[in-house]
Amino acid sequence: MSTTSPTALKDGKVVAIAGPVIDVEFPRGSLPELNQALEFTITSDGKDVKVLAEVAQQLGNSRVRVVCMKPTDGLRRGTPVRNTGHGIQVPVGDKTFAVQLQTLQLSSQAVACLKPELRSSTCSPRTSLVEKSACSVVQV
Repeated sequence: MSTTSPTALKDGKVVAIAGPVIDVEFPRGSLPELNQALEFTITSDGKDVKVLAEVAQQLGNSRVRVVCMKPTDGLRRGTPVRNTGHGIQVPVGDKTFAVQLQTLQLSSQAVACLKPELRSSTCSPRTSLVEKSACSVVQV
């Protein structure tokens, strides 16, 4: 792993695209750390869309593999990518909140709903993932 300081942050460029997974090449000595956030802009339908991505793997040869948090339609090789120097940050305030998803192991656990309006047969082992986001897992 490389060490980066705020003064050593340099831009990279997209070198490979496979859906939401892209490879980015940086100048020698400025490889971002794992889990650092990268940003780039895609122009789609005449609108600029800022895309945030997270470094998942360091590939060597000054390249990293990242996972994008938005669709990459319209992304082209050579697009400049900015190293933010920090991990993905969630805004804190009254309009945003963090959701934590956990893997459900239903064989030894039962699902119990946190929301009163969902306390019925809604939360069962066959409940969709969207509905389970309103539920928690408790030991039986």
